[in-house]
Amino acid sequence: MSFHYLLFLFFILNLFPFCFAENDTVSCPLNFTILRPALPNRPQHNTTSECHYLLQGLRLVLSDYLKRTGLFFPPLNTSESCWESYQSLLPSFNIRSSCGLETDWISQGCKNLTTTAEFEASTPNATLNDVVLNCNQSLHGSACASCVRSLASLQALHSVNSSIANVSDCTDYPFIYAAAEANYLGPTDEDTAYCLFSIDFSNGEGKKKNVNLGLIIGVAIGLAVFIVGFWFVYRKLKDSKKKGRDQIGNLENNSGLDSISESTNLVKFTFNEIKMATRNFAIDNIIGRGGYGNVYKGYLLDGSEVAFKRRLWQCVQRVLT
Repeated sequence: MSFHYLLFLFFILNLFPFCFAENDTVSCPLNFTILRPALPNRPQHNTTSECHYLLQGLRLVLSDYLKRTGLFFPPLNTSESCWESYQSLLPSFNIRSSCGLETDWISQGCKNLTTTAEFEASTPNATLNDVVLNCNQSLHGSACASCVRSLASLQALHSVNSSIANVSDCTDYPFIYAAAEANYLGPTDEDTAYCLFSIDFSNGEGKKKNVNLGLIIGVAIGLAVFIVGFWFVYRKLKDSKKKGRDQIGNLENNSGLDSISESTNLVKFTFNEIKMATRNFAIDNIIGRGGYGNVYKGYLLDGSEVAFKRRLWQCVQRVLT
């Protein structure tokens, strides 16, 4: 074996390990597991919408990476492992092929801005202070709107088209930065994630609670309406029965005479006078039968012949002749 061959072999064995080491895939420093609760909430009916949601999820993960390391994106030799890590959460959806993404885009930034310090150095302090003032709070409701408005001026400073394609263009940097550095709750906070990345970390419990609360309120209102309606009907029936009893009582007590007592065609007799005139309602004095009792003839002390009707269900003290 010649000296030159040994020298060549030595050169190959010592050179290629370094080359392989430089290009070998290493573990991904991004923590994609933080997205696990949010992935079931992604829109799955439309590929474009789903890809947008997944890209926003990736930007949230990059924001978490920025918060932990001060770096906007991971090393280039981790690109493949990072995509594989993300893909492991979605085995039925190929993120790169479905969304048209290249492997190395995950590790390429904008305008050579790679660290928090570089980004802040390229931005006026007044703009950064305004972002911190409006975004360093729970980003719920109007607070979210205030934060997004302050980020608009920051976006304008970085809205330069990059010559390198990536998953986080220059206009995304302000949101990644704000979630990581300006907001004390961080990108994994539910309100921060939804406000700055449109990522929904809710597990449906809030919706279920709202649905249950609405159901309870609906049932309570329905029950209240039923009770009020039942009470109203009950009162109407009770009043109707009371009115009927009062009318019957008036008939029983007064035989309806009080309302017509002023008529000159009516004569009132006591019960004893009637008994005397009819010989105590003698049977042979019955001259007819009606719906409410027998009709008796009688003779008054002055010899006048009269007729009386005696109710079968009650003896009255006064009757109408």
